[in-house]
Amino acid sequence: MADEVPAELRTGIALIDSQHAELLRLGRELMILLRDSNSPDVAFRILSVLTGYAHAHFGIEEEWMERLDYPDRLAHRAAHDAFKQELRLLEEEVSNLGLATGLGRSLRLLLPDLLLTHIGQHDTRLAAFLRAKGVVEGDQLKSTTPPAPSAPDS
Repeated sequence: MADEVPAELRTGIALIDSQHAELLRLGRELMILLRDSNSPDVAFRILSVLTGYAHAHFGIEEEWMERLDYPDRLAHRAAHDAFKQELRLLEEEVSNLGLATGLGRSLRLLLPDLLLTHIGQHDTRLAAFLRAKGVVEGDQLKSTTPPAPSAPDS
C-alpha cells in the first residue's frame, strides 16, 4: 500500500508510509465520490472515516514527537491542528449544505493539497529525526510505542 504514496513523499518507515497511503486512498475515494455522485450521506461517512484516521495518525506522530523531544514538534502539532480544523469545517459544511457545487469543488482542491503538503513539509522531516534518534531499523520502527522520556541528568 505504501507504493500509493508518491516516491518523493515516502518516509521509508513502513508504519508511517502505510498510514499515509490509507489517508491518500480515503481522500481519493472521497474525490471520486464527489465527481461521480451527489450523495452527501456517503460523502459525510467517508469524510468522517478520513477524519478519524487522520486523528489517530496524528496522535501516533505526536506521541513520538513528545517522547523524543522533537525540536519542531510545536510547528508540526500546529499543522495537525490546522488540518483537523479544516476537516471539522468540511464535515460541518457537508452536514449543513450537502454537496453544493462550491463545496464539492473546495473538497476536491483542498484535501489533496492538505495531505500532500503536510506529508511533504512535516512528516518527511519527522521521519529523518526518528532515524537520527535510532528508533528506526530498516523500514520499521523498533517499537510501536515511543520510549519513555529519559530522566534529566543529575
